[in-house]
Amino acid sequence: MSCALGLLDEAGEAAGVVMGVQRPPPPRRRRSGAGAPTLTLNGRPTMNQLDLSSTQEVTGEMVGQYLKTHPEFLEAWLMEQVELETLERWMIRRTQRDKQKSLENGTNGKIIRKTSLSRWKFCVHADKRKMLQELTTSLHVRPNKAHVLWELAHCISSAVNADGYNLYLADNTTDTLHHYLETKEGVELRGPGSSWSCEMGVGSWLCAWVASTRHAVRITGPSNDPRFPKGCPFLEEQEVEQALTMAVVQSNGELAAVLELYRRKGGDKFHEEDEEIVNSYLVWGGIALHYADLYHNMVKQRKLNEFILSVVKSIFQDMVSMDTLIMKVMNFAQKLVNADRASLFLVDAKNRQLYARIFDMGSEFDEDNPPQAFKEIRFPIGTGIAGIVALNGQVLNIPDAYADPRFNRTVDQLTGYVTKSILCMPIFIRGNVIGVMQMVNKAYGVFSKEDEESFEMFAIYCGLALHHAKLYDKIRRSEQKYKVALEVLSYHNSCTDDEFETLQADSLKNAQPGVDDYYFCPLYLEDMDKVRHAIYMFVDLFGLSRFDKECLIRFTLTVKKNYRRVPYHNWTHGFSVANSMYTIIKHAPKTFRPLENDAALYRDSN
Repeated sequence: MSCALGLLDEAGEAAGVVMGVQRPPPPRRRRSGAGAPTLTLNGRPTMNQLDLSSTQEVTGEMVGQYLKTHPEFLEAWLMEQVELETLERWMIRRTQRDKQKSLENGTNGKIIRKTSLSRWKFCVHADKRKMLQELTTSLHVRPNKAHVLWELAHCISSAVNADGYNLYLADNTTDTLHHYLETKEGVELRGPGSSWSCEMGVGSWLCAWVASTRHAVRITGPSNDPRFPKGCPFLEEQEVEQALTMAVVQSNGELAAVLELYRRKGGDKFHEEDEEIVNSYLVWGGIALHYADLYHNMVKQRKLNEFILSVVKSIFQDMVSMDTLIMKVMNFAQKLVNADRASLFLVDAKNRQLYARIFDMGSEFDEDNPPQAFKEIRFPIGTGIAGIVALNGQVLNIPDAYADPRFNRTVDQLTGYVTKSILCMPIFIRGNVIGVMQMVNKAYGVFSKEDEESFEMFAIYCGLALHHAKLYDKIRRSEQKYKVALEVLSYHNSCTDDEFETLQADSLKNAQPGVDDYYFCPLYLEDMDKVRHAIYMFVDLFGLSRFDKECLIRFTLTVKKNYRRVPYHNWTHGFSVANSMYTIIKHAPKTFRPLENDAALYRDSN
């Protein structure tokens, strides 16, 4: 009831409406009969206590006094007779009046907050709760900043009975606005069929002026205001007659977007009450934006952590090839900044060139669907955008490639692809540039400062991954070379078939006398004679029942061939030691077991 009485104080004409009295001049109501008149509401007497003489006129003050003492009548009449929009308009006017009084009296703002909260509660009761529920649900399903702003704009448009709205997202790094559209299927577009953007500032579009000054503007029809002579970007095609444009500012003071509400020809004007309703929604919208931004950053960080773990796993467990790792790096970097194309160039420091075997990977490629193997391309460091980044080691974020003289248009002319925006990042390891990663054409708009920061952190792990992949590639190549060298060495250090055939014919002939004597001297024997005597000693001790003759001959010839031509540890020395052991075993046949005899003779011959 305090709300109803406040309405009575704010609008004196409300009392006149209740009693059918209009001022000035106040109408006269006379007693026409013996009894006093009885006013009724829904058949119930309500004002029979008011005794009016035949000469007494009914004034607004009298009605106001009566309503103050009978608030139930005022409430019942308002509920039955007054439209909801009229009540909202009265409520907002009362709020504005109290706010103005508070500022004039220098109060601390408690009344402002209280009345603003009351106004918001009033709007919620006026069937606005459903809109907030839809906004909350949308935040849970798609918690990205652009979608939350789109849903917020939809709620505000419904609240003020607008025919439609335009949403311009702010890019504070480049001071530009980008027109944002979202279809029913959730597909995001920029502008009506194509991208539309403008710079913030005065002297151009209405949305640019509002973004620069952050002041709300209401216009009717085509605008000739010198502050924004171009008016609304889509005024003609949308047949706009009335427009209300307001800035959407986050809690940290950063501009998030510009909202442009409009009504077509024949629609009512926007009033201050509409601005108050929009501001009420933006209070809750700011909270939604804040948590959407937090959630978006957490999701992005989680994805980055997952990728880092997968890279570490690939390095230390899977040991993938260089091309596989490059594809994985390019695929994630492309998704990280929402780019259409990705390229990775490695530095050839020896020839001062950049090269790439996988030059361009589009959005249709992934780890399960790799691109075809292209011929390796090379170009000097310092040529093109990537070459300049490799030379200077600095990040380049180019919003308009064709406006930059450093951009090489040859590739676009050959392929028919149109390059719009480029983000090029150097990859360091130990202070040296080992590669350059280039992202082409952000899906919506241009690459932001946030993209640069995420990409820069990602490039650090890319450097580690590529460095270890290079080391692994070198180790793998060295291992292959080692295997080949060992195979070649083994082939050349084995006995030939001619040597085997020659020795097989006469290997078991009788040895020289005294070969089993401690005073036997092998220095006078030729190398092949030493081989024959070694085979003779083996057969003499163990026979051929447990050993193959061919293996024995080839083994002895191979041992002889692998001895180096050095003064001491040579074939003659090896034969002398084996002969000494043969002599010991020969003269003490039962001292050692058979296995010990075999080991002693084999060991000494080697």
